[in-house]
Amino acid sequence: YDPSVTGNTWCGQFKSSFNGIQILPGDHDTGGHNSATFGETHSYERYVNACPLTLGVPLVCGPVSGACYGKEYYFDYPATNPFARFIFASPKIYNMTGVCTSSPNCSSQTGQPCTDQYGCWPYGSGDVHYNWVSNSIDNARATGIKWVIVATHKLCISASDATCSMGIGFFNMLVQKKADLIIQAHDNAYERSKQIALNSAAGCASIKTDSNGYTLYNSGCVVDDGTRGYYTPGAGSVVVVQGAWANDLYSVNNTSSNGGANAAEAPYFVKLMGGNTPGNGLGFTKYTVSSSRIDVQTNFSGTYSDSFSLWGGSTPVPSASWSPLSPQVGQTVTFTGSASGGVPPYSFTWDFGDGAQATGTTVSHAYGSANYYNVTLTAVDSANNLGSSRAVIAVGSWNPNVPCVPSLTALSSILGSAYPSESLAGSQWQTSSTAGGIPNKRALSPPCTLTNINGRSIPSYVEVDNVYLTSDYRYEDCSANYDPVNGGGSYGGSTFCDSTGNVFSIGTSSGHLHIEFDQDWMAKGYCGPASTVCNNSTIVQDISDGAISLDIQGFVYWDPEAPNAHWETHPITGWRLHQSNPSLTASFVSSPSSPEAGQQVTFTASASGGTAPYAFSWSFGDGSTGIGSSTTHSYSSPGTFTVILTVRDSGSPQQTANSQQPISVTGPQPLSASFNFSPSSPTAGQTVTFTASVSGGTSPYTFLWGFGDGGSATGGLTTHVYSSAGSYTVTLTASDSAGHTAVVSNSVTVSTFDFKLAANPYLLTVQRGQNTQSQIAVTSLGTFAGTVSLATSVSSQGLTVSMQNPTVSLSAGQTVNDNLKVAASKTAPTGIYIVTVTGTSGPLVHSLNVTVRVPDFNMTANPATLDIPAGSTGTSQILFQSINGFQGGISTTVSVSPAG
Repeated sequence: YDPSVTGNTWCGQFKSSFNGIQILPGDHDTGGHNSATFGETHSYERYVNACPLTLGVPLVCGPVSGACYGKEYYFDYPATNPFARFIFASPKIYNMTGVCTSSPNCSSQTGQPCTDQYGCWPYGSGDVHYNWVSNSIDNARATGIKWVIVATHKLCISASDATCSMGIGFFNMLVQKKADLIIQAHDNAYERSKQIALNSAAGCASIKTDSNGYTLYNSGCVVDDGTRGYYTPGAGSVVVVQGAWANDLYSVNNTSSNGGANAAEAPYFVKLMGGNTPGNGLGFTKYTVSSSRIDVQTNFSGTYSDSFSLWGGSTPVPSASWSPLSPQVGQTVTFTGSASGGVPPYSFTWDFGDGAQATGTTVSHAYGSANYYNVTLTAVDSANNLGSSRAVIAVGSWNPNVPCVPSLTALSSILGSAYPSESLAGSQWQTSSTAGGIPNKRALSPPCTLTNINGRSIPSYVEVDNVYLTSDYRYEDCSANYDPVNGGGSYGGSTFCDSTGNVFSIGTSSGHLHIEFDQDWMAKGYCGPASTVCNNSTIVQDISDGAISLDIQGFVYWDPEAPNAHWETHPITGWRLHQSNPSLTASFVSSPSSPEAGQQVTFTASASGGTAPYAFSWSFGDGSTGIGSSTTHSYSSPGTFTVILTVRDSGSPQQTANSQQPISVTGPQPLSASFNFSPSSPTAGQTVTFTASVSGGTSPYTFLWGFGDGGSATGGLTTHVYSSAGSYTVTLTASDSAGHTAVVSNSVTVSTFDFKLAANPYLLTVQRGQNTQSQIAVTSLGTFAGTVSLATSVSSQGLTVSMQNPTVSLSAGQTVNDNLKVAASKTAPTGIYIVTVTGTSGPLVHSLNVTVRVPDFNMTANPATLDIPAGSTGTSQILFQSINGFQGGISTTVSVSPAG
């Protein structure tokens, strides 16, 4: 954070290795902290100037003043036929408008609120910045742009150190609209979330925070746990927090940090790296965005690495679960289906792998024999897109006295990495430096699972197929009593011995696994001549040098007895002649079955027989290939193509099966366009938002608007203001990337929304010391309805003016009369006064003037002086003259001074 190198120096160093840099401010370069130790630049302009936009794409600015690059903007990439919209927003970043010149006068740390006064935009629900981002996402979807990536500095979910500083309402909006990627920083760590979405049915109507601002974990908000390494586009949002740049990594999932609040958010994430993570390092994250997928790869200085993808289109991805996880033969199993992607709701069909099928989200089934079964779940969404998934369920052991379900395991896996020799170290069944497998080989009830030396839970009960038993089979270690682990006590006067031997994988002559029929198991009747599945006597008939293949089940145990410590299945609980798998078969379906050129097609494979798991490869008939049981492909041109699926199993020898089908690809549907506008009944002077929709043709699309009043605009989302009422024909011309156009027109009726004022009379005359009034009529014009505030003013002193009712309420088309009251003081100067009445309703303001006269009169004498001799008379004419409209009688009196 050294101001001497941030900005221009940093950009220069970074640009020497990477191109296409876009910037977004953080709270260090704007000066949003209190502590002087951060050494902040208070000048994100350094980054703006040194890291200019070089992609050659136009910017669309948010509602900001001045240049928007580095503040709030989006761009579509590439400039023509874009497939991604990158939206850069800046919630809760102080000094965005440069109003602060030094810390701490703009910082939440010193108590300043996030307002325009402090250059901070809160992105509160419904404010202009929130709405701009919301509309930008909607517009990208409406115009056929596949990917929406939103970048912010502040974040909301954090397993490291942060609260939901970006605002929970803004974060919920991004998740509700399923922004594909939300890229953030702030935490000095790397955090990759599971895919999250709002889902009321799953108990996640919204994501919430506690009273301290920490986000609360809700498992119902998780739609994909991310463990596959890829996410389905359209199913939800993935958050990536990458702040592992400065050399002060925070810890992650640390219960002692912030009272454990951030650790409680850790279940939102599938990958975490911080200061307490082995192999941690500093670096960056690379995003590779194409028209069909987004691939993400970290680049850190340590050994820690993460990568993931968004791909697969909008077809549903089903997932099956069942209970109990380890069913026995005849036990009822409850299967539950779920799906992500596509267009909910979904319908589900089940194939249980034993010939039985069912439909529904939750179904039940019981298997009649112990075996491994391929459970296939197929989901069809409301748009008739189809997706399938497959899982293997192991049912029961052959021996009814064993409550465990065996794990199908290769002999070499048990012997470990030293195979064909054997060693304790290197085997996944090693539990400590000196032990492995079940704790006691004599136990009549061994555990079904164990925790190995790496802390992983693994099955202790296994099935090993396709082995042969050698001639060194023998009886030894006889006893008349049960082992202490089984309670001790006598066998009842009988003696039982262990039956031991060695088995090899068919086709090999080295690397054997020791097996033992346990004496206690035979004394109990679990094995021995009375058992049809665990007879230690009849197995001798199948001793061979590799000509007879057997399958065995038993518990894994490391026998430490010197000098020949070794792995064994002890006790062995059952055996049978090897059950050859039926021949491998393959099939597939595609959705949609009759695609258009350029449309994404989902291919879903099915396989049966052979030995699971299977490997799938595809040839699409146009020179392109793919892998996986479910994959997608788009054909660039119409035609008929032969799709070939190749499936290989895991058996030895390996089986291969093919399936091929023709697929007919048609040309794109004709381009069609439509639009809507809001509000649906606009008024003159009101902003109208127009939103385009398009189908058919070849994306991406461009749009040209004509608003019928001479105005025009471009883009799928635009606004216009009509200055006067009337009926206007709005025309939208949509063009696709193939040069086709579609034109649609609709009428927009714009009404008047206003009011007017009138006075009766407009001319008033008032005598000094008297009052009068004028009636003021307030009339609704067009659809106007609301409250009008009335205020008065007068041009000069001497009059007192007021409205009888300072506010009036109007319905559409209504007139309400009010009174303007005027009073003249006894000393009011004679003259003409202008009284102004102003009506205000929101942005609407109208005024009128009422003229008020304060009248008077004057007197003149002619002549003004009389010379009268004594005893004579004289006459002077007195002239009365009206001033300012004076009317009325005048009383006169005469006095003489001096008397005489």
